[in-house]
Amino acid sequence: GLELCGIDTYDPVISLVAIETDIALQLFHDTNKICAEVTLHNLVCEDRRIGAINRHFKSLITQVDIDGDSNHQDVFCLSYTRCIATDSTDVNVIIGTPQIVLLPDALTELLEFMEAGTRSEPKIEYSNSYDASVEVGMECVEIHCSNPEDGGIEVSLPKVKKMNIKLMTSDCRFVFVDMGSASGKG
Repeated sequence: GLELCGIDTYDPVISLVAIETDIALQLFHDTNKICAEVTLHNLVCEDRRIGAINRHFKSLITQVDIDGDSNHQDVFCLSYTRCIATDSTDVNVIIGTPQIVLLPDALTELLEFMEAGTRSEPKIEYSNSYDASVEVGMECVEIHCSNPEDGGIEVSLPKVKKMNIKLMTSDCRFVFVDMGSASGKG
């Protein structure tokens, strides 16, 4: 499980526990293909803040069995296929039937917790020979200008890649809870 805490371990915010998960990885050397499948059958996500002890909505993610249909009971199923020969990636995500409870004050504390890892903007570095290099994700774009008067610029772009993403959902439920003011006053 994972427990997100505020100042220390005596200040819990949210607890996440994956009750049952299946992970499969297949490497096909003859076809240069990598396949992975992750299925999360049940996820327990609880509001663990001290101020939420007596609240009705402590469980933030709950599995819902709609009409006994066991095909859509998983929280999600993710399949990933990477074909090195064609430089393509397929990602399929199937979301089952979770009920997600959104509490404004819990979301605020979770966002404050996540703000610690913000990204900076990409930097362009210039040298005396009018060269530049821009990092875009894991790739690098090179820009070279040999003679600025003739306007000739050479640009090296990363190889074009193909990615297909497919997202399907069953009957997900989102419950928005109006709790008045987040501070509990008024």
